[in-house]
Amino acid sequence: MDSVLEGLSVSQQIHEAAELAKTPIIMVTSIASSEYAALFPTDEYIHVAAFLSKPVPAEELLRQVKRVLPHK
Repeated sequence: MDSVLEGLSVSQQIHEAAELAKTPIIMVTSIASSEYAALFPTDEYIHVAAFLSKPVPAEELLRQVKRVLPHK
């Protein structure tokens, strides 16, 4: 990502695109432990299915992927 909050912008664009609106997003970020943490919005709805802080153990990432993908 080119900017600190670009991931949020991309997730909003995905949510607003009719053909992508139901695509689950897992956001993996290190912003919570950075000097930019105060920039991250907390008062608005963020369109992500899971929010994970780096570093993410592989088992946790896989658990979240399995949780958000449609079961068939």
